[in-house]
Parts: sequence; C-alpha cells; structure tokens
Amino acid sequence: MLKSILFAIAITALTAFTPVQNVQAGPILTQELLDLDGNSFGVLTVDLASADEFGDITGWLNFELFGYSPLVNVFFIASFDVDDIYAGLTFISFDVSDLDDIFAFQGFFEGGFGFLDVFTTDAQYIGATEFTLSNARLVSAPGTLLLILAAAGGLLLRRRQ
Repeated sequence: MLKSILFAIAITALTAFTPVQNVQAGPILTQELLDLDGNSFGVLTVDLASADEFGDITGWLNFELFGYSPLVNVFFIASFDVDDIYAGLTFISFDVSDLDDIFAFQGFFEGGFGFLDVFTTDAQYIGATEFTLSNARLVSAPGTLLLILAAAGGLLLRRRQ
C-alpha cells in the first residue's frame, strides 16, 4: 500500500516538474513532381517548422530530381498557405545542381503549373518540361521525446503487474 502511494506521489512530482515545451515540431510535407502525363520525376520534402511566419521555406529535407539526390542549393524558396497546410506547396522557385556537377535544374511552380529547365553545368541546354505537384503527404514529427518515454514507462509498469 505504501509502495503504491509513494509511486503515485513520485509520478505526480515528475509531471509537475516536467518543463512545458512551447515550440512543437512541425509536420513534414512531401510532394512528388509529376509531368503532365502523371509520371513522377522527382520528390520534394520540407520541414514546415523551418518556415517563417508567412509560410516561406528556404531549405529542404530531401529534394530528388531524375534520380539525383542530394542536390546543391544555389537558390531555393517554397511557400505554403499557413492556414491550410494540407493544400501543399503553393509556390516553388529553385536553381539547383547535382553533387556530381553534371546537371543544373531551374524550376518554377505557382498556381498548379510548373516549368523545369535542365542544363549541363556548362550551360548547355538539355530540355524542359512542364510539371505539377502531387497531393501533399503530411507526417507529424513527434513534439516531445518525453511523451514517448512516458508511454514506454507505462508499458513497463503494466508488464510488471
């Protein structure tokens, strides 16, 4: 009996002294780049927590074009509607090249329509394509490790009984 009372007091004390986290991790947004026939030729993943208050993002977690990844960021900016993150990215502008320094990609997307130019790094034009984005896939990043640890502790206590 005394053991369970001490345990309840200890749990209450631990939750009282746990610091409140005022910044939550934001969701991670992934969208595929699709040509007009619906074939995927790239994928873009951004962390929405890195956006400013207007929904502008200047970096990515993963950006793959035609099988080339990671890419060197010469210029990149993307925007999303902060009131509707499930709508996905509304604007993208980028000028990137692959790490092997073979290809350079320049692209622009806004209002459901995008255009991509492909060059060699010697500025020789290779080709261009129009593109659109797939539906947004959002994965919420865990807001705190403490929540996961508390769940694991609860499972251990449950198993002990």
